[in-house]
Amino acid sequence: VAAMKYLVAIDDSAPSKQAFEFLLQIAKPTDEIFLLAVAEDTVAGMAIPYAATVTAIVEIDNSIKAHLRETLKGYGKQLVLKGLRHTCLLGKGSCGETVCEEASYHKVDMIIVGRRHLSSLTRSVVGSVSAYILHNAPCAVTVVKTETHTEEPKSERQKAEVVE
Repeated sequence: VAAMKYLVAIDDSAPSKQAFEFLLQIAKPTDEIFLLAVAEDTVAGMAIPYAATVTAIVEIDNSIKAHLRETLKGYGKQLVLKGLRHTCLLGKGSCGETVCEEASYHKVDMIIVGRRHLSSLTRSVVGSVSAYILHNAPCAVTVVKTETHTEEPKSERQKAEVVE
């Protein structure tokens, strides 16, 4: 089996942690792993009405980058302990676009991303990063679902028939 190149989109969320855990289950020592965290432009932009000066916005931006660097280092240490080769990347801009651009640039075989459970309203206003990546990625994409509280099925499932 040939070595694979994986790109995992990382932040400090539970879905991101589950995407990383999925990677740990499938990665081999011959594989190459890219951990990518993205500092989105919109975060500092949203602070403009609340920030007294441009300096305050730059400080917020730098604080976000510093936090993401530490998050990347934490995940990187886990890969070192497992003997897995990796590169940590800190991107800037739109998360979905940056993930797809980096995957293309590094000729990645598979992107692994977590999925948040957004309401349909939030998804229509903010947009879904995982959906954007699915539709625009230059390679295979694995979207790792987070564990949710299971509800009772609303109706009896119609079982598929086994065809021989």
